[in-house]
Amino acid sequence: MALSRQPSTKFAKLKSRLADLLKYSELLQRFEQSDFGDQLGNVYRGLETDCEQLMQLRDWYKKVRSHYGIGFGKRVAIGSGLFNLDGEIIKGVHLIEKSQISSRLMTLVQHVELEAKLLPRISSLLGESTSWLGEQGILMQCYQQVRETLIALQRWFISPDMSLGQMAHFSELVQNMHVLQASLENDKSQLGGFLRSNSLTFGVNKDNQQTLRIINCTADFAEQLVDKINCVALATRVRHLASSNDYDLFRHDGAQIGLKWREQIQHASLYAQETMLDREQWLKSTNGSLSALAERNERAIQQPRWLNGWINFIRCYEQMHENGLQRIWSAVITGSLPIEKVELGLALAIHDQLAREVIHIHPELMRVSGSQRNALQNSFKEYDKKLIELQRQRIAAKVACRNIPEGNSGGKKSEYTELALIKNELGKKTRHIPIRQLINRACNALVAIKPCFMMGPMSAAHYLEPGRMEFDLVVMDEASQVKPEDALGVIARGKQLVVVGDPKQLPPTSFFDRSADGEDDDDAAALSDTDSILDAALPLFPMRRLRWHYRSRHEKLIAYSNRHFYNSDLVIFPSPNAESPEYGIKFTYVSKGRFSNQHNIEEAQAVAEAVLQHAQYRPGESLGVVAMSSKQRDQIERAIDELRRNRPEFNDAIDGLYAMEEPLFVKNLENVQGDERDVIFISFTYGPSEYGGKVYQRFGPINSNVGWRRLNVLFTRSKKRMHVFSSMRSEDVLTSETSKLGVISLKGFLQFAERGKLDSLTTHTGRAPDSDFEVAVMEALNHAGFECEPQVGVAGFFIDLAVKDPGCPGRYLMGIECDGAAYHSAKSARDRDRLRQDVLERLGWRISRIWSTDWFSNPDEVLSPIIRKLNEIKTLSPEVVIPSFEYVEKIESSAEVASESIDSLMPDSGLKEQLKYFAKHVIEVALPDVDEDHRLLRPAMLEALLEHQPLSRSEFVERIPHYLRQATDLQEAQRFLDPVLALIDGAEAETNDVEFESELI
Repeated sequence: MALSRQPSTKFAKLKSRLADLLKYSELLQRFEQSDFGDQLGNVYRGLETDCEQLMQLRDWYKKVRSHYGIGFGKRVAIGSGLFNLDGEIIKGVHLIEKSQISSRLMTLVQHVELEAKLLPRISSLLGESTSWLGEQGILMQCYQQVRETLIALQRWFISPDMSLGQMAHFSELVQNMHVLQASLENDKSQLGGFLRSNSLTFGVNKDNQQTLRIINCTADFAEQLVDKINCVALATRVRHLASSNDYDLFRHDGAQIGLKWREQIQHASLYAQETMLDREQWLKSTNGSLSALAERNERAIQQPRWLNGWINFIRCYEQMHENGLQRIWSAVITGSLPIEKVELGLALAIHDQLAREVIHIHPELMRVSGSQRNALQNSFKEYDKKLIELQRQRIAAKVACRNIPEGNSGGKKSEYTELALIKNELGKKTRHIPIRQLINRACNALVAIKPCFMMGPMSAAHYLEPGRMEFDLVVMDEASQVKPEDALGVIARGKQLVVVGDPKQLPPTSFFDRSADGEDDDDAAALSDTDSILDAALPLFPMRRLRWHYRSRHEKLIAYSNRHFYNSDLVIFPSPNAESPEYGIKFTYVSKGRFSNQHNIEEAQAVAEAVLQHAQYRPGESLGVVAMSSKQRDQIERAIDELRRNRPEFNDAIDGLYAMEEPLFVKNLENVQGDERDVIFISFTYGPSEYGGKVYQRFGPINSNVGWRRLNVLFTRSKKRMHVFSSMRSEDVLTSETSKLGVISLKGFLQFAERGKLDSLTTHTGRAPDSDFEVAVMEALNHAGFECEPQVGVAGFFIDLAVKDPGCPGRYLMGIECDGAAYHSAKSARDRDRLRQDVLERLGWRISRIWSTDWFSNPDEVLSPIIRKLNEIKTLSPEVVIPSFEYVEKIESSAEVASESIDSLMPDSGLKEQLKYFAKHVIEVALPDVDEDHRLLRPAMLEALLEHQPLSRSEFVERIPHYLRQATDLQEAQRFLDPVLALIDGAEAETNDVEFESELI
């Protein structure tokens, strides 16, 4: 408190400031102990030192060092000298600076230097080491020199007020005059040609204007005569004029001619104005010759009838000018626009003007650019896809927010309901309650947890007790296969109904109910097909048709069905691979295939071999195999299993097909609806019952009234490629006016598969481009070396321009879409800006879009990136294609061996005789060195074959004893076992045919 200036201040108030006080004391002590006094001298006054003055002094030191430098040199010495100057001297210098004496001295020095340039004698004074001031100083001497010079010069000028600049100017004029006078003295001899006497005089008051005018006129006349008179005769005549009288006469005649010429010009101008004469065109053939011009004029006078055509020409000109078509007229006259393209030019002018007017009315169109449209398009695609995802998440979020009823969780467990029952069942490992009871007792909780149930109509009837559960919406898919009586139970459980299906695909048939009773496919074909719930709903409810076909990646895969079943009404997107072994339809004719006992062994073996080859060469493509009957399906499965046993090195490849996301399947025709694979093998199964025999017109379910619907399902299962295996050709299927549509379709599809093309089916439509805009793009790309095809497509959708691959003509490098009629005709932005391009890109197209606004603004800028991309992706040479499979040749070669003997056998010979004949005339001839005890058809093996009659290699292994198989020569078995099995199968088929015919009798 004793340190405080106010002792009455309370300690509590001072307590908060004690720390600051201690810090201040420490700093004060350190300040007083410093050596600032020694460094600053008398400027330092302790705490009263003027810090601002110190900062100014410090800045001055820095400026001196910055200006004069540091180290060594004259300038550094000057800076150091400034630091050592007495203070009074520095103050005096500062005072001089404030009074601007230095700037005035610099001005004086500049004036002296200027005078030194004008008066050379003064410049010598500046080099002497003489004082500038005083009577003998430089300034006084300069003054004396200038004064003496001006007095001497002034005597030559009348005006007393004459500046040095004016004196210099007049001096220069006098010098020029002396030069001209000297030049004139040298040219006196030439003046005689212009003047009769030398009348040019020199002096202040002399007048030479008239003489000079004569000289100038004479010189101009001579120049005209030499350079500007094109008439040689006239120029020669003028040169020979010898006297002034001749010139006077010449001048008089010239005046008369000039008068006549002006009159002629006046008349010619009037004529040209009245007839709209093009002088340049009229004089073009005269080459400036008056005689040629006169001849042309005379010829025109002698042909007055031509004038009428010219008058019509002028009227046309006036009419076009009145209608604002001056530019088109000028273009035609100059030849830049051919007369046959005037109509196109007029259309261009009209549309150009209309475009300008539209842009004037809607100036925002000027800001439209392709990059902007592409950005909007990409944003729309992104948002549209996100919207679909968000809708899913929204539904999931709504479901997650539902309150799940807990139900009854007390008492006996048999009385549990809702969520309590579900939790209780989840905790069990065995003895679960039946599903129907679970749904009945916990239906509300199940709907809250899982609002969407997926089950078949029969399952719904079995598990959902009527009246217990009601759905807001029932969606019935593949409705063409659902009977109305099966569907009614499901429909009754919903408030709304959506029926989805294709009325042109498989109907519900009683085949599924009766096939378990052992009926074959031919019997099933005779069963009547019933209407489906789809057929019942079509005439009753509003219908919306989905026309876009997505599955097929090549137009040939859907072409037949679209033409014959859908009346060419589907929208099919073209493939970028018009001709490619990887896409489309392949056909293999199994020439030795035989259809007996509802299956075809040779064809099954060909298909099995194809499956193996596919697994080896195309492991990345999913595969499905479809047969026309269940027995053929089983035969194909046995053939595949047999190949796997005989050639185990391919097991991993075939297992890979089964392990795919879309695994390998082998199904019959009735069970394939809803399936799809990259590649579909079709075994048509039917064929002759014996080699070279006729084909009986029994085609199983195809013969029914709706057999064509089964074929439609079959023909539309593949995404990339369809491979047809058939033991008959299209001409083997006989049709008439009364034939069922199924048989007609079977024949037509076989014909399509054999030829590889459908009449009028081509992506090269031959259609013209939609607009001149597309024509211009085509021409520009052709000029760049790329051939284009306009309007590429099959049905319902066409790509504006498709660019061909120069190294692979069957492939398109890129599709180019223009914003023409096809773009603007889309029903929605989603179709126009996302879905159509997504489908094309999924098919393998590269799509580029050219906007008309960009094209008309700068076509080179638009095409450059497209051409650069085309050069990057084009094929320089034809692509190497994987060789075709050789499995058909292998199968047919085996069948060929068998046919050589079978064809020569007696028709009534039995199986035993056939086998003996085959052993003697085929096997022993081909392999004569095999031991008789190891022959394939030795007596013991022959008896076993006749007893068990195996039809495939797998049945041969299962039925023939092991010791017999082990004792057979390996080479003979590998080469002739299949023909032997074919003989056995043929004999069985003949037996079945006999039994069938006896039943008919």
